[in-house]
Amino acid sequence: EKKFPCPFCTVCCANNGQLKGHLRVHTGERPYPCDHPGCGRAFARNEELTRHRRIHTGVRPYPCTECGKAFSRKDHLTKHAKTH
Repeated sequence: EKKFPCPFCTVCCANNGQLKGHLRVHTGERPYPCDHPGCGRAFARNEELTRHRRIHTGVRPYPCTECGKAFSRKDHLTKHAKTH
């Protein structure tokens, strides 16, 4: 049951932590900065920063089991897999 309503819109969250994260949509807060030299990007969610860091590191943890091509994002692998 979702009991934590957003004071700015109609979204209702399941817990206070989710609400805190959602509020960043309205406040623009981005507490997760990229520490790569010269990047300057910052993110509202830690998961977004983790995904972004792969741009700098080149890490591609999602390989295609059909052809071996690897992707930095799972949704990109899913889209690719449909081409086989």
